[in-house]
Amino acid sequence: MKHFALSDQPIDPDVMRPGLRAAYPAAYLEFQALVPAEWQARAVAGMDVEAVPGLSEREAEALIEEILARRPEIEMAGVHRVGSLAVGDCVAWIGLAGVRFEILQAALDELIALFRERVPIWKRLVFQDGEQMWLERGGP
Repeated sequence: MKHFALSDQPIDPDVMRPGLRAAYPAAYLEFQALVPAEWQARAVAGMDVEAVPGLSEREAEALIEEILARRPEIEMAGVHRVGSLAVGDCVAWIGLAGVRFEILQAALDELIALFRERVPIWKRLVFQDGEQMWLERGGP
């Protein structure tokens, strides 16, 4: 089963949720990262997101598989946008389902931390004044 995808289209969590909730209806956790309207007191116009097709997806998929191998009582899926996004757009979505919320929260925390280290995806904020800034791997 594929657990991760890159998309140049808007992310619709309503499409992703039903399959996860059906797998484990006891607990569900969802995370969404959005393009911020402001960053370090500067007005944001949008965000450009770049990835390495194939490699970024393989790394993310392998990472999710590693976490699921250690936590067989959960299921998870994720989508990350690429391309030019507007303020308020969903940059990344992760859904987790399982038997206990605490387990889901721990898996989400682990995934986010390792994703930022291992998956080659880069984000550049575009400010209202036209300036641009590449974000460190820990950005939104």
